[in-house]
Amino acid sequence: MSQVSVRKAEGNSRASQSILESLNGISDSIRDRAFQLFQSRGGGDPGASGGELDDWLQAERELFSIPSSELSESDREYRIEVAVAGFDSKDLDVTAQGNRIVVRGDAGSNRGENSKPLLRRFDLPASIDAGAVTAKLDNGLLTITAAKSASKSSAAKA
Repeated sequence: MSQVSVRKAEGNSRASQSILESLNGISDSIRDRAFQLFQSRGGGDPGASGGELDDWLQAERELFSIPSSELSESDREYRIEVAVAGFDSKDLDVTAQGNRIVVRGDAGSNRGENSKPLLRRFDLPASIDAGAVTAKLDNGLLTITAAKSASKSSAAKA
């Protein structure tokens, strides 16, 4: 089992802005590809409407590997398990901010030419303590534990 570093991004910090810019770039790439798919099936023709969501999902699948995952919750924390077979801990980037955890994986040279970067974003129902997020990789399974922020868990007990 190996530790995976977790970046903490709070408020309007430089790290937070960097993450936001990165996610915006990813969204732009998906949007551009989805539009290409939309145009290839007739664009704005009346008979071509209704497949926009399929175009978006297809663009995501073409550009990124979106791994299987499972999210569970207890009174004190969230636990996320992500299937990341073939990735080393050094290839993974976990970022915690507010009520969001983003997992990114570099396709890397050891994964083959046709490997796509890994991307998974988790928007949690409650805020987390970004400083108390841990991530461990064991046999292709990334386990992330995120403590709920004290203010939210205290309010839930009241």
